[in-house]
Amino acid sequence: MDKYIALSRVSGVLLQDVLDGGEAVRIENILLSEFNKRDILFPMKPTNIEVAKRTKEREKKELKGGFVMEPKVGLHTDGCILVLDFKSLYPSIIRTYNICPTTLLKGESGVEFNESPSGDRFVKRKIKEGVVPYILEKLIDQRTEVKKEMYKEKDPNKKRLLNAKQYALKIMANAFYGYTGYLRAKTYVLEVANAITSFGRNIIQETRKVIIEKGYEVIYGDTDSVFV
Repeated sequence: MDKYIALSRVSGVLLQDVLDGGEAVRIENILLSEFNKRDILFPMKPTNIEVAKRTKEREKKELKGGFVMEPKVGLHTDGCILVLDFKSLYPSIIRTYNICPTTLLKGESGVEFNESPSGDRFVKRKIKEGVVPYILEKLIDQRTEVKKEMYKEKDPNKKRLLNAKQYALKIMANAFYGYTGYLRAKTYVLEVANAITSFGRNIIQETRKVIIEKGYEVIYGDTDSVFV
């Protein structure tokens, strides 16, 4: 129950809706709050017709996932295996490149932008910070502070509640990428989801390349990690 109560508090959604609903309900409640603060009209729930259009669009353009390397199969006993993974890779990508439906450029010119490997362009943060990157920064910074409090806390009950809160903040932050590719999401834009994964694939492939150049062997890698 600690986790669900913490999720309710973090997202602002009623406890019974946290228990009965999915991640989309929690994310949309946070998005709605931030859209209201910025006087941006929040989209309506998509109709079945709109969802069908999105499905056809995805069949044509495709939503590409993370990079998965073919593993070197076998029992590796000739040394230790080092597992390296990026901390919150997708949330970090969203923040770094200011990826959001509110910053996506559709042919506009004369504006500084970040371009994804998939070819999609997003206004740079110094010009206009996106709603999603802003929310993610708040969630991640808040989690860092809660974890600091948790490590200092001596009372086991308070420590337990702080742990539930930091975990809820982690769940919320990590759920945003999945939401961007959810066909029934109110702020669904295929270019946004594809941009995030294209950066992710590029980062993992570059990481693998650097490790190999250093003389080490990469035996596996997927989405946000490599096995060296």
